[in-house]
Amino acid sequence: MIPVLPPAYEAVTFGGALRAAAGRWPGKVAVRMASRAITYADLVARSHALRNAALAMGLGPGDRAAIVARNTPEYFEVAAGLPDAGVALATIN
Repeated sequence: MIPVLPPAYEAVTFGGALRAAAGRWPGKVAVRMASRAITYADLVARSHALRNAALAMGLGPGDRAAIVARNTPEYFEVAAGLPDAGVALATIN
């Protein structure tokens, strides 16, 4: 049996959750790796830039993409940006 989620959780995506967090804590660190730290607001801006670049290249709803990457801050940009463009993302890492 598939569990039924409350309505508030039905349409939550990673990008949506990231935007909500940026709305609440724009200056807080979202991703920290070694000496790098990216705030929620910066991560949303970077994921939107990637989304816009993907759309400009002709990617969009119904397209598929795969990413092979290490766990880096850029991974989160891709994980939020491509699905926001409607692209189905497969992560291979």
